[in-house]
Amino acid sequence: MRAFYDSSSKKYENLEITRFFKEDIKIKAWLIVESELAMAQAQVGMIPMEAAKNIKENAKIENLDLEKMAEIKKEIGHGFVPFVKVLVDACDREAGKYVHYGVTTQNIQQTGQLLILKNLTIVFKQVLGKTLENLAQLAKDHSTSVMAGRTHGRHAIPITYGYKVAVWIYELRQAIDRLEDAEKRIFTVMMGGAVGAFNAMPKQGRQVQKLI
Repeated sequence: MRAFYDSSSKKYENLEITRFFKEDIKIKAWLIVESELAMAQAQVGMIPMEAAKNIKENAKIENLDLEKMAEIKKEIGHGFVPFVKVLVDACDREAGKYVHYGVTTQNIQQTGQLLILKNLTIVFKQVLGKTLENLAQLAKDHSTSVMAGRTHGRHAIPITYGYKVAVWIYELRQAIDRLEDAEKRIFTVMMGGAVGAFNAMPKQGRQVQKLI
């Protein structure tokens, strides 16, 4: 994920939101997806349950050799393969054979990113909720504060500042409604493997995807 900044970014930084863009959060999301993949595959009989449990048990960031991961990334220039290699190393020998089984890089990266965004959205909506509360109080406090309305870039008939703030509330509420509607379509899992056709798990692929 990229982070975007302007001259006022740090002044208004919300640490509860910016923490989601840190490297360790990304790796933790990948680990969650890999462990849930293994458990789903075990449930449908694709891999041994003991192997899946071992993967889930060891899929923790403190079990990964992050220095080795960085070294491999520098050596081969791939952003995800090093992660798979150190996760395999973290599991026992037999379980390691089933890490990242039947899927491709995009499946884990995309699903991991969506997991991060889903958790971020929960926090973001809390921030928006607080913003709406503050705006509501501002509108109430200035319900009789007269100011010039504007149209076509010029002064128009008088309005109150409270009314102007109420318009902001209306627009923000509409944006939140659109965000919540989009959540139903955006936060989905894709585990189709290479080219997305479930070639590596043709029979159980869609069931595995649904379980995850």
